[in-house]
Amino acid sequence: MAALLSTLAATSSVSEISDRQITQGFIYIYEVPANYTTGQLATPLNQTSEAGLWTQTYDIDQHVYRFLSTSSARTYDPAEAKLFYIPAFLARLFFNEFHVLHHNVGQAFLACTFASLELIKWVQQSAPYWNMTQGENHFMVFPLDHGRCLSLGGAQAHQFGRITGIQASGDLVLTDGLSKSWYCYRPYRDIVLPQPIESTLAEVSRLTPPSSTQRDISVLYRFGPGGSYGTFAYRNDPHNYSHSDLRGEILRQHEENPIPGAVAGKASLHQTHLDMQKAVFCVTPNGASQHTVRTYRAILAGCIPVTFFRAFDNPWERNLGLDWSTFTVNINPDEYYMAGDILRRVLRTPARVQSLQNNLAEVQPMFEWFSGSDRGVEHTLLRELSLIADRNSLATASSGTQLPPES
Repeated sequence: MAALLSTLAATSSVSEISDRQITQGFIYIYEVPANYTTGQLATPLNQTSEAGLWTQTYDIDQHVYRFLSTSSARTYDPAEAKLFYIPAFLARLFFNEFHVLHHNVGQAFLACTFASLELIKWVQQSAPYWNMTQGENHFMVFPLDHGRCLSLGGAQAHQFGRITGIQASGDLVLTDGLSKSWYCYRPYRDIVLPQPIESTLAEVSRLTPPSSTQRDISVLYRFGPGGSYGTFAYRNDPHNYSHSDLRGEILRQHEENPIPGAVAGKASLHQTHLDMQKAVFCVTPNGASQHTVRTYRAILAGCIPVTFFRAFDNPWERNLGLDWSTFTVNINPDEYYMAGDILRRVLRTPARVQSLQNNLAEVQPMFEWFSGSDRGVEHTLLRELSLIADRNSLATASSGTQLPPES
């Protein structure tokens, strides 16, 4: 693990990240057939339904497309571009296949794979830029759980080459469940984005600084037992993550030895967000995948997240150097039983709590979508894409224009 962590980018302050210049006119967007993008939106989506709310946390592919389409980072001349964006609304495609056409989940995921590979093939046949670098200078958004593994599941690595994946998942150890020959996330090449929180929370404050409210809940446990990722079975078999209950064990520990001022139990999404705004710590264990929208709700509510990561990359961490240890408390899942003692020790050290809260307040804007701020998610993404484009240019200049195939 020490060797793994040593490969991470040198940590950067928030000001260093925010001050990084964004290259102008460096992204070319392919005009792909509409059935891969806007055509998927023709199917009505009831935003008040459970399925409608589900898609909101996965629709980062639409958000990125709409932002980049009007961004000054876009160029209409591919000869000027450093990066090439292949747009596809894969989350909505999955929704349409699974919820509307009533296909099974496997068919829906394979539909995403076929669409992604069809688009890559279309790009290869339509323009020369992919073949110049084996896709190194291209990117797609893979919005579903486990990143590229559910958007390209079953594909062979040579079919998608060196493409960069923008995804809400940075798992360093999970491989494609079908071929088991490539990883869901590739450090330094892929970008991890925070998930947007649900639109139903718009009626409450979206971004609450930690010091702006009276925080009379010491620790908030707002989740139920269950969840299928990253726990005991997964530790023994990375391809089996369906028979374990870390969340249940954490709740049992709380019930047997509660921390004074802690709160647990079910509540509505709206009430949960209000409680997060009153809590010092929010316990946010894994759900169906290693990253959970609960963590991002906690960050925006000014509540210090307590995470349970073993070997994962988080948003803005790998390339931009954001140090998550300065504003979160992470506990190895194998040591979940120490969570109560760890949190008690931190709560007994006001200076430590204050430091975590101050650092959390500083990074909060980097996790807010649709804020219009140059420190928001969209502009931070541009900074990371700009860094990758510069790095690719240096690599190409040192090795020539033709890169070897992806191994």
